[in-house]
Amino acid sequence: LANLHPRLSVARKNETETSYPSVNTCYHYLKLPEYSSEEILRDRLLTATREKQFHFN
Repeated sequence: LANLHPRLSVARKNETETSYPSVNTCYHYLKLPEYSSEEILRDRLLTATREKQFHFN
């Protein structure tokens, strides 16, 4: 990710913590709801990458 231009940005997603992260590949945004714990964040990211075919190239 170090060579990505423009650099990857993380943006707040105005959704509940039951929502999954999303990406905007054109503008290199990773959009995350405000999760109440690191454990929930980890679970949502791992589930999104496994089941939603969400990945970084």
